[in-house]
Amino acid sequence: MNRAPIRAGLSGFTLIEVLVVLGITSLVATILMQALYQTYNVQERFGVQLVRSQRAAMTEDWFRQAIEGLQATRDDDPNRFLGTPQHLHGVSIAAVSERYGAPEPIDFTLEFSPDTASTALVLHRGDARTTLFDWPGKNGGFIYLDAKGDRHEQWPPELENLNQLPSAVLLRMTRDGEPWLLFAMPKGGLQVLRPQQGTVMLGATP
Repeated sequence: MNRAPIRAGLSGFTLIEVLVVLGITSLVATILMQALYQTYNVQERFGVQLVRSQRAAMTEDWFRQAIEGLQATRDDDPNRFLGTPQHLHGVSIAAVSERYGAPEPIDFTLEFSPDTASTALVLHRGDARTTLFDWPGKNGGFIYLDAKGDRHEQWPPELENLNQLPSAVLLRMTRDGEPWLLFAMPKGGLQVLRPQQGTVMLGATP
């Protein structure tokens, strides 16, 4: 029986060569997978941070619009504007609700949570409460500016005959570890509108 002659110079890979190639391939694949995983983590963290920033900007704008929509009311109105360092309420035409554009009571409080060691801006509507945004620490408070730019810790200030609404409301808070002020100016008129002497209001009894 004749056998085909083995051609000289032709041979396959040795076991050692195959193992070396497999080792290099595995090493390269591991490096690529680690780089891909790190890239994915960076994108995920960036996405979460972006969503948080967008949400914070949106809720801060809600608060600012509600303050800008404040309206002066009668002095005997139970919803007339009152403010302290931790609480304010009044009537706004830009409340965070489905009745946007109609006068509606607004009620904001600053509440500190020992569990999370953070302070939150909370919107109250009846028995419902909504946290708009929060920040680390117990620092925070409302500040009220009069027409001269003087700051007050409550509104209306005691022993001062000022407008029913402040010229501006500041929310003192913390952002990214730094002090931050959120500024809003009521645009609905600062004083109660009263009829001039000798005029009759519609619906009133002469």
